[in-house]
Amino acid sequence: MKKVQKNGFMLAETLIVSVFVLTTLVVIYAQFRMINSSYSYTFKYNTVNNIYLTDELRSYLNEDITSDLLNDLESVDEKFIEISYCQSKYINNTNYCNNLFDILEINQVLITKDDLTNLKEALKTTRYLDEKMISFIDTIKYDGLDNTYRIIVSYQDGTYASLRLN
Repeated sequence: MKKVQKNGFMLAETLIVSVFVLTTLVVIYAQFRMINSSYSYTFKYNTVNNIYLTDELRSYLNEDITSDLLNDLESVDEKFIEISYCQSKYINNTNYCNNLFDILEINQVLITKDDLTNLKEALKTTRYLDEKMISFIDTIKYDGLDNTYRIIVSYQDGTYASLRLN
């Protein structure tokens, strides 16, 4: 009787094990990428420290800004108002504002309506803001409340925070 060779069995077993190991590695890589991006997101956007600092700025702005700012935001032309420089017509006490911006290490402050749909569309056509600020604005969720305003703050260390103004 002739002996049957079993070379095909070893090849099939190798292919099955290779596919299994490759699939496991792809799943692990995908999960690691998602964890890594979430990790970097939590250390750049809306950290506890930055939300606290933004709340301090918000309480100052609620006391010191003029009603002209909210009226200008209601106009059709303005999508956002930048008050990063305390010489703005919207700030009453510029010395206190300058000190506050220095102490909190604020880079840029935007005030806009809470519904950021129009702002996101406007930012696609303009290069006024840096790419990191635009990507942060894309992550902000709209609560659905009418007649609310949002303060968006960029800090000098490359982190960002956002709160409703009123």
